Amino acid sequence: MIFRRFSAAPESIYGEYDFGDWQLDVPRIETAMIAGFGDWSAGRECSGDLNPHEAWWNGVLLNAWTYWNGVTLIVPGKTESKVLKNWGNVVSSSAAPLITKDNWKVSCITRTDSQGRVVGEGFKVVSPKGITYRMTQPHSIRRSPLSAAPNAPYVTAQLRVTQVSDRFGNTVTANGFMTWAILPKQRIKTLI
Repeated sequence: MIFRRFSAAPESIYGEYDFGDWQLDVPRIETAMIAGFGDWSAGRECSGDLNPHEAWWNGVLLNAWTYWNGVTLIVPGKTESKVLKNWGNVVSSSAAPLITKDNWKVSCITRTDSQGRVVGEGFKVVSPKGITYRMTQPHSIRRSPLSAAPNAPYVTAQLRVTQVSDRFGNTVTANGFMTWAILPKQRIKTLI
């Protein structure tokens, strides 16, 4: 399902949201980052370190704890949980290198451009009910300036959902921004 979310946050003044003060509230994984620093900027969004570590900006050291609050899985109406490293206590870490506290399994997939060139990583997320979400559409939203480095490119980086499949093979695919195609094997009542 696609929802919208109103935000009177300072970020909306930059016109970065999808519709003025409103943004699409779609399934996604997101994190706060300084653009150009950390594994998300290097195309290792999934296999890289969850913590972006410090960033240097115009001679100012920005420790991660000053701008970062983890990596979050958001599926509207279902979960909003931090993504955690899987140490193999609940499910094999080779099957799901990342997990959430409410048992969503997260693994890495390749993200490609329209010509099929690898441009980074995406996420394959499996809910406890067996719904699979592929999150490969990058999107960023400029955030309020940091007091220590007001000109730093501080953003919320997102990988938004591009495909949802249920355990019976019914699939909904996003073909670009807000263009969705329903490709059922059987009649779809609801996927999410």
